[in-house]
Order: sequence, then structure tokens, then C-alpha cells
Amino acid sequence: MWFANPARRLLPILPLTLLLTACEPTRAEPDKPDGTPMLQAPVAGEPTNLQEKERHHQNVELIAGDFIRVLVNQVGSDVTVRLLGPDGRSVAEVDSRNGSNGFEDLVAIVHMSGLYKVEIEAGPGGYVLHEIVHRPATENDRIAVAADTDFWRAQTAYYKTRDYQETTALYEKSLAGAVQTGWQRREIDSLLGLSRAHSKLLNLRLASVLAEEALEVFETHDDSRGRDTVLSHAGWLRLRRGQHARAIPFLEEAVELFNARGYATGAALAQANLGTAYHQMGEQRLAGDWFDNALTWVDKIKPVNEATIRSDYADMFLNLRNLEKAYEQYNLALKLLRREKGKYASHLALALEGVAFAAAQLGKIAEAEAAITEAIEVAGENRRATFDGTLGFIRWKKGDLDGARQAYEEALRRAQDMGELSQAAVYLARLGQLAIENGDPQAGLTFFEKAGAVYEEIEDPRGQALSLAHAARALAQQERLNEAWQKLERALFLVEGIRSDLDRQTARTDYFGSRRSYYELAMDVLVQAERLADALDVNERWRMRELHEALARLSQEALQADPATSAQRESALNLQKTEARLLRKELTQAVSEPRSTPGRDALIVDLLGQLEKAEAQLRRKRAKAPEAWESMDFQRLRKSLDSDTVLLSYALGEEQSFVWTLSKGGWHAAVLPERAEIEKMAVRFNKALSNVNQRSQDKAAESGRELAEILLAPVAQDLKRRIVLITDGALEKVPFAALPHPLDGEFLLRRHELVSIPSVSILLAQRDSRQPATLRALIFADPVTDPKDPRLREVPGTIPEKIWQRLPHAASEGRKVRETLGQKAELFEGFEASRETFEESLDAGILHFVSHALTDENSALSKLVLSLFNESGESLNGNLRAFEISRWNLAAQLVVLSACQTGLGEDLPGEGMQGLARAFMEAGADRVLYTLWDVDDAATAKLMPLFYENLVSHSEPSAALREAQLALMDTVSPNQWAAFVLLGDWQPLEGVWK
Repeated sequence: MWFANPARRLLPILPLTLLLTACEPTRAEPDKPDGTPMLQAPVAGEPTNLQEKERHHQNVELIAGDFIRVLVNQVGSDVTVRLLGPDGRSVAEVDSRNGSNGFEDLVAIVHMSGLYKVEIEAGPGGYVLHEIVHRPATENDRIAVAADTDFWRAQTAYYKTRDYQETTALYEKSLAGAVQTGWQRREIDSLLGLSRAHSKLLNLRLASVLAEEALEVFETHDDSRGRDTVLSHAGWLRLRRGQHARAIPFLEEAVELFNARGYATGAALAQANLGTAYHQMGEQRLAGDWFDNALTWVDKIKPVNEATIRSDYADMFLNLRNLEKAYEQYNLALKLLRREKGKYASHLALALEGVAFAAAQLGKIAEAEAAITEAIEVAGENRRATFDGTLGFIRWKKGDLDGARQAYEEALRRAQDMGELSQAAVYLARLGQLAIENGDPQAGLTFFEKAGAVYEEIEDPRGQALSLAHAARALAQQERLNEAWQKLERALFLVEGIRSDLDRQTARTDYFGSRRSYYELAMDVLVQAERLADALDVNERWRMRELHEALARLSQEALQADPATSAQRESALNLQKTEARLLRKELTQAVSEPRSTPGRDALIVDLLGQLEKAEAQLRRKRAKAPEAWESMDFQRLRKSLDSDTVLLSYALGEEQSFVWTLSKGGWHAAVLPERAEIEKMAVRFNKALSNVNQRSQDKAAESGRELAEILLAPVAQDLKRRIVLITDGALEKVPFAALPHPLDGEFLLRRHELVSIPSVSILLAQRDSRQPATLRALIFADPVTDPKDPRLREVPGTIPEKIWQRLPHAASEGRKVRETLGQKAELFEGFEASRETFEESLDAGILHFVSHALTDENSALSKLVLSLFNESGESLNGNLRAFEISRWNLAAQLVVLSACQTGLGEDLPGEGMQGLARAFMEAGADRVLYTLWDVDDAATAKLMPLFYENLVSHSEPSAALREAQLALMDTVSPNQWAAFVLLGDWQPLEGVWK
């Protein structure tokens, strides 16, 4: 390298201890006239601290034409290094923009002989004087000094004059010199500077290449400091280019490095960028966590950085249609920036634009117009394309469609001129939407096809899917239904490919749920084209994809259980399996801690995130499910339906909904009202029915008639003895058994046997993978959950925060069920109804729980409660959490959850209710009997033995449940029997009972 040239007047590279002896003897110097202390510089390699306004110096004898290099390692202090000539004037000075981290590297060639002074100024903080080298200048030295001069001129052009064309020219010269002389640190700095300059010029692709080239140089450079900054910049560029998944590895590593050196600003901004990346990928919960982490640094970062984070956070809320939250965050950012008195014009303009966009969404048009006008005035031509785009949106909301079109056309022109292809695609899409709204679907189609071509060019499959879906909408409006379906088929293929590539489950469910409208449109188009089987197929491919994967995982693990085929694969999976198992154990311990434990909630959130990450790694190691959907075999399903069975599949849509009727004789579809109307009725019916008082029951009867008129009247002539239901959205909480029959007004249960299934494809998959089994029923009843329980001989050592009072009829229910099932059943009561006993019982064919349950707002933490104490009064972990249950491999043909609200949980679009019932299905249970609301202990104790008596008689669980409910119907309120729903196959259980 250039500084290793052997042509030296003293030694090849003088260690500083020798160099100091070759210089003027050390001596103390008087203070400067301004009173600043001047102290002798320390020995090389020894850490040194500087006090406030303190300077250290070292004298060096140089001859005209000599080259000198001073390398200072900053350790917690922002150091300035100067070379002062014999006349006391500054010959060279360096103070990089690297803060207090990294090297200050001064190089110069002197033109006068005499005694020079190396001066080090900083404080308070530390540094290490790494080396001082001087020798007669070589040609390489002259090239290096010229490169250094160009570098600092480029820095001035970038940060002060903002002439980015001049900046790039100077950085290119600096880079060429650094490469020629082997000066890697200056090569990295020049590449980063060039990248930043090109990003200002909106040459984003080139900027990205340059940043990642700088990272490659780091691989062979012996000092990695500054790598975090380059990683963060590279990640930010990937974000700007719409490559969100590719941005994440850069940003995550940057956060780790920033945290390691305690650099608050870098960590906060990188975390905010991770929030944006995960948001754009559809993983909203993780995105929110990253933004919240970024805002924990606000006391340690500048207001402008906090404003940037809040603006990005607001962008996320805006895209999620949380308009009030977006408006709030934009205004907080604006307030911070106004305090800076115009110091950060570009940031202020962006915050104003955000306020304008959010205000327009909220109908505050005058405020939006004022904000965007000020934004344009503040920024001038900078980012004018996006401002014109926002102006177009405001005019659109105002009803000025012609003005909106003009603004979007201007935004498009500017974006195209600047090479901002992703922005150009956005404006093409908006022009397409505007054209459709203006009654010109053909023009809209043209714009969306152009947008799709741009998205394809920049390799953005999400944008491609969006363009295809909107193009299909334009085609559908022209009744070109087959062409519309061709576009939609491609869009759905892209969506499902993107989903498959996302490792984290929350990312997959959030992203897939956000594309619900594509599937709704596809069903609309196919029904209009009278392609009913294809429309039903689209509904199937929209439903329960995560449950599909969970069942596929169980099938894979069953195959891998064969030693002849599993050894190699298990070796690859063992590490990830062990990590996931340990995390589940740690999470189980964390949720068992009292809620008052400091840091408990944060730890649970963190562990859930780590567990999901570990399971994502497992998912990558396992064979993936095929991205392309394999159409359902409806002919096979129809053959499995006997003449007494009809399947009703409901799909709720924003504009219209559908119900498909499928029986042995064929299928057809009926159009229903929009989702909002149906769900409003469903919620009203459920709320009234779940309340035990008579007034509420009367309201339930009235609202039930309205709901039945919508849901059942269109299919009344098709109903058969057994009704198999596939429900959607709020309909999952509706007990259809308690709806009035559209023909006679009697409860539907009077005439019909009802059962729900997750989807046709899951039902068929379960039947294909089911292994013959001998039934063995295990009953867990009346666990010891109350510290005042008389069965406790000793006073409990620790009292749980949540006290679960003993259910008075639980023991009776458990014993009656045991008596009904006979020798094939085993009862675990009281202390024996423990978590430990359950974990030894995963091979049981029937699992019956009589206990308390809790539905948590985080569905993964919903739980069944078993014994919380042993005979000695010691506390036990008696909770069976959903996140644990779903990872067990059960042999159960039937799970009965005789507890409150065991079918409820978070409703994920496409995935349905999460919680305990879903967890047991994911664990492999064929059928789950669950509850929709709080159930009466006494009524349940009567219903369950009746259910098992009928089940023993003919082994059909849906028929057994109906007969048990009918037996109670005339003596108790519908509230007492209608809460029980069977999810799963209606075919008889397999195995021998007695």
C-alpha cells in the first residue's frame, strides 16, 4: 500500500517510540494565548484522555518535499488533528464526520523545511495515537494526498454547497486515487460518499451498488468501524428501491453494531427503517415493535431524527388506515421541526406533506391544501414529484378530478425524468384508479398495464400483483370476464408466491390478509362468468393456509419418524428444533410469572418474537409447500357427501358476499349482501343470545330472524338433514343451530344436524392422513385451582394473582362422562388433572377437559387451566397455552373443551379465529367441540354425558351433539345449549368403544 513504500529517510515504518526519539526532545510548552493547555502527546498505542478544550502536540522535523501521515484512533472523543508549519500556520487539518468513533487520518506533503507541530484537539474523551510516519514523498504519496484533497473538497460540496454533480466528480477522483494507492479506508469513505451523492441525484440503483461495494471492501480491511453506517445506508437504499426483504439483513446487522457501540442516532434510525421494511412486507406487529424500539432513543437523539422516525411511523399508520394515529404522529414530527426554525427544510417539507395526506384522508381538505402548499414552498423543486402526487390526491378527495389528473400527470413526468421508477409506477396506478372512477375503465386498464410493466422491470411482485388486480377490475367493468380472470389468476399466483417466501407466520398472515380484496374480486368475476366451481376453488385457496401448513408439518414429521428416511433430515433440523423447544420452555416460564414482575410483558413479547424466528428457520429447513395452488377435487368431495348432507360455504366480501351450496346433486351460488351488513347483524345476534336474561333472548330471536333471512332463505330449498358449514369472519361466532329455520321459524337444530369444517381441502387432507386408531378417552376434570379449595391439606406457598374458583359441577361432569364411556375412559380429577399428566397423554383418541379457560388478546397466550397446586400446597404450572398446544403432535380424533369461550380468539382474515380450538386443530386433532361464550356449569354437566351416550351409540359426533342439545332445548334457555359448536369431520369416530 502507498504508506508502506520502503523509500524512507528514517526507517521503513518507525514505531512511534523510535519516532519520538528521532524528533525534538519532549518538553512542556507554555499555554496558548487563549489559555488552552498545550501538553506533550503520549506514547503510541497507549490510551489517552483529553480534558475540555485540551490539546496535545508532538514536534516533527520535516524537509521540504516530505510526506507525513498521522493516524489517531478516536475512543469516545471527537478528535481534530492538525499539522502546523514552522510559521505556526495550519498546513493540514482533519475532523471527519464519524463523530467519536473511528480514525482521523491526516496526510500531507510539506513545501518548507523546519520544525512542524502535530496537534491533537478534543475533549472530553479519549484517543490513541496510532502512528506518525514521515519520509521523502513518493509518487504514490503524491497520488494519495491528491485523493485526500479531492475527498475533502467532495465533502464540502456535499454538505455545504450541495452541488451533487461536483460532489460525484470529486468523489470519483478520490476513489481512483485511493484504489491506486491501496488506501482502503479512503476507498470505503469515497464509495460511501459517492453512494450518498447518487442517492441525492436519485440514481438509486447505482447508489445501492456503490454502498454494497464499500461493504465488500470492509471484508478485507482490518478495521470494521464505520461498517454500521454503511450497512444502514445500504439498507435504506434497498428500502427506497422497494426491495424491503433485501433491506432487512443490512439493517438488522447495523442495529446490532450501533447498539454495541452505543450510537443512539444510528440505532434509532436503523430500527425505524426496519419498521418500514416489515410494514411494507405486511408484518405489522413486528413493524410496530421496531418503531417503538426506535422511539425509546428519543432522549438521546436530535429532534430532527425523532421527527424522521415519527414521520415514518405515521406512514405505516396511514397505510393501515389508522388515520387518526397517522395524523397525530405527522403533527408531532411537524412540531419538532418547527422548533428548528427552518434548519431542516427538506424534513419539514416531508412532515408537512404527511400532514396534508392524512388530513385529506380525514376530510380536512382546507388544512391539507394549506400544508401541501407550504411543503412545496419550503422544499422548492426538491421531491416535487411526491408533492404533486399528494396534491393530486387532495384534489381527488375534494372532488376536483380534472385537477387531480393534472397533478398526477405532472408527478409522473417528474418521476420519470428523475428515474424514480417505483414512484412512476405509483402515479400510473393512481391515474388508472382516477380513470376508472371517472367512468373510463379502458383508460384505467392502459394505465395499470403500464404500471405493471414498470413493477416488473424493477422486480416488485407486490406492485405487479396490485396492477394485475386493478387491471382485472377495469376489465370486469367492461364485462371482459375471462380476460379479467386471466389477470387475477396471475395476481393470485404472485400473492401466494410472496406469502410462501415469508418465513415468519405473522408476516404471512398479515400480508395474505391484506390481499383479501384480490380474492373477493376473483370470486365476483368467476360467479358472473358462471364458473361456480372455480369461484369456490378461489374461496378455498383463500382460507386457512396456515392450518394447511401445520397439518402438512405433522404429515412430514410422521414420515420422518421412519428411521430409514429420517436420520439425515433430523440431523439438519435438530439444532433448530432444540432452539425452538428451549424458547417454548422459557416462554412458558415467563408467562407463569406474576403480572407484577418487572419486565414480564416485554420479555413475553421478545420471546414470542424469538420463537417465531426460530420456527421460521425450521420452516426454511423443511420442504416447502408448493407455491402454486392445486385445485380442489370437488368431484371427490361430492362423492363423500351422502344424500342427507349439504355443504354451505360462506364468503363475505366488501361489495357483495356469496354462499355456495354443494351436495351430491351438484352446486350453485347465491349472492348475499356486503360483509359490513352481515357482520353487523351477526354481532347483534351473538351479543343478545350470549346474555342469559329474557329480554336479551327476545332480542336474539328478533335479530336471528333477520340474519336467517339473509343467510338461510336463499338456500332453504337445498337444506338437508345434515348441514356442513364453512363460515367466514363474524359468522364464525354465530351458532347456526339457534337461527330460526326460514320455512317455519323453529330453531334450525330442530330439523337439522350441524357441523363446521375449516375448509374442504383441510377436511380431505385430514381424511387422507388419518391413521386407524383404537379409542382411548382421557378426562381432565375439576382441577385444583383455588387456594381455598378444601382438598388442599396445606396452605399454598404462593397464591396466584388470578384466582380460579372451583366449578361446582365439574367433578360430576367428569365422573358421568367416565361412567358413560366405560373401560375405554380414564378420569384424572383434582390434583391428577395436571399439566404433567396431560403431557404424558398425547396419544389419546379422545381428550375431554372440564375446567376454566382464558382467551387472551394475544391468542398465542390463551390457555386451559389445569391444577395449579399439588397435594403439599406447592404451586404448579397448570396452564396449557395455545402456543404450546399447537406444537404438540396429537392422535386425538376428538377434543372436547368444556370450558368458557374456547372457540374465540383473534380473527385473522382468511385464517379465522385463533385460540384454543385452533391450537388443537394445528396439533392434529380431527374434531374439536368448543364454546362461543361463557357457559353455565350446571347445564354443561347435563349436556356432556348426553353427548357421550349418543356418541357411544352411533359414533357420529355431530349427530350426538344435536341429540344432546335437543334434550335440553325445551328446559333451558338457548343461551345454555347453543354455545357448543363442533368443528371437524362428521363421519363416525374410528375404533372400538366397549
